[in-house]
Amino acid sequence: MFWKKRRKLMPPPRAAATESTNRVFSAFGSRKPKSAQGMAPDLTLLEGSTGNKTLVLGLSWKAVVTAGTQSKTSRNAALKARATHMVVAPAILGLGRLTLKRADNLVSAAMLAAQHARDGLFALRLPDERVWLCTVQNGKPSGAELIMDSIADAIERLRQIKDGGGALSVYSDLQHVPGGAELLAFADLMLIPPGTWARVQPVGAQSLFKRIPVPVQVALGLVVFGLLGYEVYLQQQQDDKVSQSQAKRLRQKEEGQQLWTAVIAKELGKRAHHLDIQKLFDSFLPLPVQLQGWALQNAQCASSFANETKSWSCEASYSAPEPTTGKFFAPNSKVNVPAGFEVEYLPTKALKLTWQVKHAATPISQDALETVNHHLVQTASIVQSNLSSLMSTSDIKFSAIQVQPPKSEDGLVIDMPVNAVLLQQANISLRARFQVFKEFVALPVDWQTARLTLNPGDRPEIVLDMTGAIYAK
Repeated sequence: MFWKKRRKLMPPPRAAATESTNRVFSAFGSRKPKSAQGMAPDLTLLEGSTGNKTLVLGLSWKAVVTAGTQSKTSRNAALKARATHMVVAPAILGLGRLTLKRADNLVSAAMLAAQHARDGLFALRLPDERVWLCTVQNGKPSGAELIMDSIADAIERLRQIKDGGGALSVYSDLQHVPGGAELLAFADLMLIPPGTWARVQPVGAQSLFKRIPVPVQVALGLVVFGLLGYEVYLQQQQDDKVSQSQAKRLRQKEEGQQLWTAVIAKELGKRAHHLDIQKLFDSFLPLPVQLQGWALQNAQCASSFANETKSWSCEASYSAPEPTTGKFFAPNSKVNVPAGFEVEYLPTKALKLTWQVKHAATPISQDALETVNHHLVQTASIVQSNLSSLMSTSDIKFSAIQVQPPKSEDGLVIDMPVNAVLLQQANISLRARFQVFKEFVALPVDWQTARLTLNPGDRPEIVLDMTGAIYAK
């Protein structure tokens, strides 16, 4: 008998390339279909690691006039080609030969590929380094599936197809595919639930069907046709649900990316590019150390940024002068203040001068920023070279800015897309004499606070403390 001549099935020479597949075996030694000889090609099987599905490779496909069941036309075609197994779908028939006595849960890899993409050229690598080639057009496999002996042969075949004007998208897990490819492997096909027409069925015996009377055959045919139509309807409903689910996930992904882009843009809009703060320094110059007996204690400024304007709100605190003998201090006595300052008397025998400093500024652009490494080398070098002028400084340590993640309509937090990039920020503080702080004006820092204090002593000096942020990409 024919099956006595088959080779002993051996495990593949290499381990499985993916977690979802672990065994490849072929019924015959030939690795390419014999459809050109009028015979059904030998089939190759790829078994999943769980054993609940076995992919069938190497079928030969042709168009037929059939209702998608084992009609007389399809059976005759299968028997004529000496096929042992076939896939019968609307207007298409897939044939192949398999000599295994028993093989369960057979599913056509080509039909799963057609479920994945309506049109495309598939080139997927087997665990033994062979490559399966299949063409899908209009949602159906086309021509004969090929099992190429090596990756090099498969790449050359793909190049020939491209050079011949082939415009189909390529789905593959091979490298250096001509024209590029969308990543897909057998492990991905294993995850696709097989449709109604993806099952591979044995051709079966012919005698039993012939013994059924013609009227019964007609009746059974009507029943089958009705059930088939109902199954097509159910399958269409299922496909619609899957399509709607996929469309919903895609829409949610796009909306999530848009929401995250808006959140990041909002955070960038709160921060300004580094600008020359000489205007702020100049506002300190007319500030009197002594104001008609009132002594300057400190001055501090805090910045805000909005509408492309950097605003500094500043105030200077003065202590009351000591009253002369026999006289009391009059808190409401007026003092003359320089132009641009507002005076406010406090009930605690203190006086406060306030003033505003404003200048134009632009929100930061992430693309225009320097990298973290640049600041850790160049900016840190400027600070270190002027350490002798500083009383104190902080380390430059970068971290991603904290943002409030957006939420979906259901109130669920949307995960940040993998391609989203958060701004990097390092806080910095410097303390130095006011007269030498000009050496640090050129630092790429978004200064945010400033505090001026007067250190008493034989040689009083004015000290400036400033804090800000350095931004990087």
